[in-house]
Amino acid sequence: MVSATCGLLLANYILLKILEGEYKDMRKAIFILVITLILAVTVMPASASRYGGGPGTVHGYGKDITAIPDLNLTIEQKAQITLLRETFLKDIKPLRDKTVQQKR
Repeated sequence: MVSATCGLLLANYILLKILEGEYKDMRKAIFILVITLILAVTVMPASASRYGGGPGTVHGYGKDITAIPDLNLTIEQKAQITLLRETFLKDIKPLRDKTVQQKR
């Protein structure tokens, strides 16, 4: 994501310089601009699809915040959060299954 953002910033900078008339060789400037945009567009989907696992990540179901150590939760609080989360996941399971079926 950072490389795509840098690419877009570079493309904006080059475009600004072209508009200000600072580039003498227009073909070279436009070529650099196009290549930069192509690279930025192709890198964005690749960086967006990376798996962002971290503490408490449960694949497909978001984060289990009880696994985050900085929250300093008591055992009772963890149990309450876990119960709420399990109830929520049970309630939305039919909707998730329906969505998966529609994608097929």
